[in-house]
Amino acid sequence: MRLFATVFLTTTLVSTSVSAFDPQHLKQLKETNAYVKCDLSDADLSDLDLARAKIYRSNISGTSLSGTNLMSAHLVGSKFIGANFEGADMKNAKLIRARFRDATLAETDLTGANLKGANLRNITQNNALFCNTIMPDGFVDRSGF
Repeated sequence: MRLFATVFLTTTLVSTSVSAFDPQHLKQLKETNAYVKCDLSDADLSDLDLARAKIYRSNISGTSLSGTNLMSAHLVGSKFIGANFEGADMKNAKLIRARFRDATLAETDLTGANLKGANLRNITQNNALFCNTIMPDGFVDRSGF
């Protein structure tokens, strides 16, 4: 009996510690284009139209946002660790204090985006467009690269 309880408890702890998105959070986001503190980790949000979405302090780590329209979206304080934004449109997005560590921003358009206080450690940014983009230190990048 003790062995069964140990195996059951271990299995339960391991299965509940695995991070996966909450389908209800995704449903609400699609219906309202807004969410606070949602868990969309490891979800596939590729090619969605989330323009002007309001997503605050949410976990979007490991998520695929490839080709997603995030124009003028407010993603303040959200966590995108290891997320894939390849080819996403993030023009004029508010990304203040967002965490992009190990994320892919290749070919992403960040024209006019606000990244003040964002964590961009170890990102992949091949051919990303930074034009009039407010960088994490507050510097406005006008290079167009």
